Amino acid sequence: MRDWRWRRWARWPGLLLLSVTLASCGLSPTFSKPPNSPPAAPAPQMAQSAKPPTVAGAWLKVSAGTVRPGAKVTLIGYIPGAEPAKASVASFSSANICFGGCTKGLSESAASFHWSTTVKNEFTMTLIVPVTAWLTPSGPQPLEVGTYRVSVQCIASSRGCASRPGEASTVVHLIGVTYKPCPKTSCGQIVLSTTTATPGTLIQFHGWAPTSPMGFYDLVMIPGKLASRFTSTTANSAGKIHSLGTQVASIFPSLSGTFSGSVRVPALLNGTQAVTPGAYTLALQGSFLTGTFRQVTFAPTSLQVHANQTWASLGQLKPIRSTWSASIMAPSVAALAQAPNRIVACVTGPILLSTDGGQGWTHVPYGAVITAAAKTAYPLALFPSDPQSSPCISSMLDPSHPNTIYATFAAESAQYKSIPPIFTVGYVTTNLGQTWQPITPPHGYTLGQFAGFQTSGTSTLALFDGFSSQGKMLPPAVLKTTDGGVTWTTSQLTCPAQEPCLRFGPAPAETGGMGAGYPQPLELSASGGSSWQSPAWPSQVILNQGPSELIALSSSRAVLLSGASQYILRLTTDGGHAWQNIALPPEPNYQNGAAGLTDALILPNGSLLAEDPNTQSWIELAPKQQAWCPVTAMPTGFVSQPIVIGSRLWYVSGSANGSQEAVSSTPLSTIRCGG
Repeated sequence: MRDWRWRRWARWPGLLLLSVTLASCGLSPTFSKPPNSPPAAPAPQMAQSAKPPTVAGAWLKVSAGTVRPGAKVTLIGYIPGAEPAKASVASFSSANICFGGCTKGLSESAASFHWSTTVKNEFTMTLIVPVTAWLTPSGPQPLEVGTYRVSVQCIASSRGCASRPGEASTVVHLIGVTYKPCPKTSCGQIVLSTTTATPGTLIQFHGWAPTSPMGFYDLVMIPGKLASRFTSTTANSAGKIHSLGTQVASIFPSLSGTFSGSVRVPALLNGTQAVTPGAYTLALQGSFLTGTFRQVTFAPTSLQVHANQTWASLGQLKPIRSTWSASIMAPSVAALAQAPNRIVACVTGPILLSTDGGQGWTHVPYGAVITAAAKTAYPLALFPSDPQSSPCISSMLDPSHPNTIYATFAAESAQYKSIPPIFTVGYVTTNLGQTWQPITPPHGYTLGQFAGFQTSGTSTLALFDGFSSQGKMLPPAVLKTTDGGVTWTTSQLTCPAQEPCLRFGPAPAETGGMGAGYPQPLELSASGGSSWQSPAWPSQVILNQGPSELIALSSSRAVLLSGASQYILRLTTDGGHAWQNIALPPEPNYQNGAAGLTDALILPNGSLLAEDPNTQSWIELAPKQQAWCPVTAMPTGFVSQPIVIGSRLWYVSGSANGSQEAVSSTPLSTIRCGG
C-alpha cells in the first residue's frame, strides 16, 4: 500500500489497542494429568521463608497458614503511605500477587485489592492457591508439598514495580498435593488432528502445558524440526531477541493446564517467508518480562506441509462478473457494467463525473453535504488547514437514473468531537450535486451506522450495521431504492443471477484509526437470498490491506483475490461453502523481502495483474503459466486500485503526498507480457 494513499487518514492517529489478559497461573480447580506423563513419584520438599518488607513498616498476613491446592486465601496487608488521600469506602485498585517468589513463582497481575474501611493503609486481597506445575525461564516448576512465599507487588509504587521484589510477604504451607512429575525437558504436549496439511488447512489441536506466568502461550510454527524439547533464548546486548518461530495462534490453557483450539496453516512465516512443502514444527512459546527478556519454547510436535493447487493447474479462468469490497484507504473509480461510459471518482476536491468514457470530466460539488451534515449528529470530518483533504470516501452511480450519484463520506461525532473514531455517512444527490440528502437510517439505527452502497440489478442498496443504544449487536439492515434515491424501502441482500450466491456484506460503519483491521464480511446464501451467513473461511476481508475482488466463474465456482493477504488467491467450487488456497509463483523480486501483491486484479482474459511490492513495477501472471512477466504499459508512478471499465483499466494516479490526483486509464489491449 503506497504512502500517498494513506494521507487522508494519517491525520487521524491510529489507536493501538493491545489487550493482554494476564490471568493468575494459580487459578486452577484440579490438576489434569499431562498426556503420556510418567508415573507419580514422591514429592521433593520446597522450603521458602518470608523476606523483610521493602517498605518500612509493611506487613502481610494470611487467613490460613496451611492450605490445599485450589484454596482461596484472604491476604491482609499494611503498607504505610500507600493509600490515596481521597480513598473512599468503596474504592479499590489492583496489584500483583506472587506465589513461590516474584522471580520464579507465579504472579497474578492486576489482582483487585480493597482498602480497609477502618484502618488507613490496610488492604485485603484474595489468593487462589495453584494446583499444577508452572513454567519458569529455566524450566517447569512442579507443584509440591512444602512452604511457599506469598508476596504482593505494586501497591506502594507502580513504575517498574513488577520487576522488583515484593513490598511485603508471608508464607503458607501447602499440603494435599497429588504429585505429577513435570520433567524440565519434556513437560507439555500438543496433539494435532492431522500431521499433514497444506497452507490454508484448518487443524484442530489439544494438549496440556504447565501454567504460564503470563496466562497464555503463543503457538509458533518453526521450519524444520527442533533438536530439543525445551529451548530457552534470551535477548542480545541490544535488547533484541530472535524468536524461534512465527506466532500462528494464542493458547489460553484452562485452569488445570489443558487446552484445545484450532489453527490454520499459514501461507507465510514472519509475513515474508513462504511456507513451502517440507517439515515444520508447532510448539508452545512463553515470554518472561522480568529482568532480561527471555523466551521459552517447548512441547514441539511435527507437521508435514504439502503443496497447494497451483495457479497453472486452474487453467483458463473465464470471469463472469467481479465485485469489489469497500475501499476506505485510497481514492476510487467506479462505473456500472451496463454503462461503461459513465465513470465517477472520489479524488481531492469535487467528485469527478464523466459521461463519455473519460474524454471529459465535470465536477459534482458536495458543499451541500457539508452544510446538511453540520446540522446532524455526524458532521463531516473536515480539515480547513489542509486544502487537499477530502471527506469523500467513495462514490457510485445509479443503474437507471443518470442524474443520481451516491457517495460515502467520513464524519465525526458531534457529541464527542474527536477523531478517531471516524464514522461513514451515506448521501444521495438526484441533480448532480446541486442538493444532497442523507440516507435516512432504518428504525433503531443512526446516520453513523451507515455501512455502504451496493447494487442489485437495477436497484441500489444502502446497508446499515452496528449496535443498539443498549449495546446489543443489531442485525444488518438493507434499504432499497428503484427510483434513483428518491424513496427507500426495507429490503434484503439478493443473489446474483447465474453465479454463486456470494457477495460482500456491510462495510465498517466506524473506524478507530490505522491500528485496526476494518473487516468486511463475505456472505453466502444457500436459500436463494432469504438468509445469509459467512463461510467458516474466509469469513471476511481486511480493508486496511486494500480492496478485495470477488470473481464469479460459474454457478458454483468463484475466486477471492486479496492481494495483501497471506492467502492471496482462494478458490471455491461449491458456491462459497469451502475454499482452498491457490499457490502463486513468487514475485520476480521476492528475495527483496516484501510479500504479497499490491493493487491486484483479475483481467477479463483470465490473467492476474498486480504491482510487485518490491519494485513498484507491474507484473502479469498469464493463464496456465508458472512465472510472472513484466508489463510496461502501466504507469510506474503512484496508482490506486485499478478496475476494469469497458475496454480500459481505470485508476487514480497522483503524487507521493496525494496533493495532485488525476483519473487515468490504460487500454486492456496493451496490458500483456512485455507490453
